[in-house]
Amino acid sequence: GILVVQVGEASGINDAADENGDFENRSTMIKMLDAIGFKSIHIYEESHCQFGAPWTTLIAFKDVETRKRWYRSPAAVELDLS
Repeated sequence: GILVVQVGEASGINDAADENGDFENRSTMIKMLDAIGFKSIHIYEESHCQFGAPWTTLIAFKDVETRKRWYRSPAAVELDLS
């Protein structure tokens, strides 16, 4: 399966590492996802979302096969949907 979660404002260049700073909960979430069997965890930062600051999204894949499907082209997704 796939889990997609908005995890708040992105950390800045001068912020401490997630494990030690204001984003400790994000680090804890990643460790918990790993512990329950998610095989591939990615963090994406988007600065064009109109929240006033860059925003972070976490995407976790339960298995490698699911992750492969994530990287398909838009045309391949459309073909699956038709």
